[in-house]
Amino acid sequence: MNLETFLEGVNKRHSERVEVYRKKSSDYATEDVLSNFKRVGGVIDAMRINKLPPRLCYCFTCMILKMDRWVNLLLSAKTPVNESVDDTVKDFHNYIDLTDAVSKEKD
Repeated sequence: MNLETFLEGVNKRHSERVEVYRKKSSDYATEDVLSNFKRVGGVIDAMRINKLPPRLCYCFTCMILKMDRWVNLLLSAKTPVNESVDDTVKDFHNYIDLTDAVSKEKD
């Protein structure tokens, strides 16, 4: 593969990633595109989740991110682009089940 062909592929994938970001960001963030990271980070700090074992810390972070998306959609009254509010609620329950399983699993 020559450099030009490689760069064309890179540019195409970059454009596709930007479009995915453009669509999904409205479901997660406010006008501050980093707002969800800031909120989730604050919850992790406040709840001391970062003191848990890494696998549990990750699980709880996923749950908080999903809950943050749900709240953001409710507060903004936006029509979700990526997944419906109902799917978000179902996925939140899935994360609860997965976190419970991880917390019970013995290494």
